[in-house]
Amino acid sequence: DVTIRPKILFLKGREANPLFLAGEVALKFPSCDQASNAASVTSACTGETDLGLIAIATKEFSPLTVHLNVGYTFVGSPPGQTLDDVISYALAFEYATILPAITMLAEVSGETDRGGASGDAVSGLFGVMYGVNRRMRLDSSLVIGLTSQSPDYGALLGVSYTF
Repeated sequence: DVTIRPKILFLKGREANPLFLAGEVALKFPSCDQASNAASVTSACTGETDLGLIAIATKEFSPLTVHLNVGYTFVGSPPGQTLDDVISYALAFEYATILPAITMLAEVSGETDRGGASGDAVSGLFGVMYGVNRRMRLDSSLVIGLTSQSPDYGALLGVSYTF
């Protein structure tokens, strides 16, 4: 499926109060092949639109930055299936290295099972981010499943551009 995730900063951290507060909307459009995912109730491929709302808090402890995300996703249920909405959470760390363009990443994240029976998926992430310039960042991460409901492993590549 294709997901669009715009984020907005509500409160920018200052020297006196280095707490950032932001919100994100995750809108998933149904574009995957439902037939190949029909056996998996936990698959994100439902053929329906999902809407997620995520609250984000960030605190800087230079050179460490900590992020806490908590979200709720309204899951579209296809005909004949009843899927539960999803609660998601993540605790992430960024560590600024001595190389100004390189940041190390670590995260523990999870979400409740949309099928409601097999348990929650929890995973760990380790990666690196490269700041191309003031507005653009490239990142690469390795994801490791921490529960049997999580994929065993995965890889992520990303590009972020700040307006």
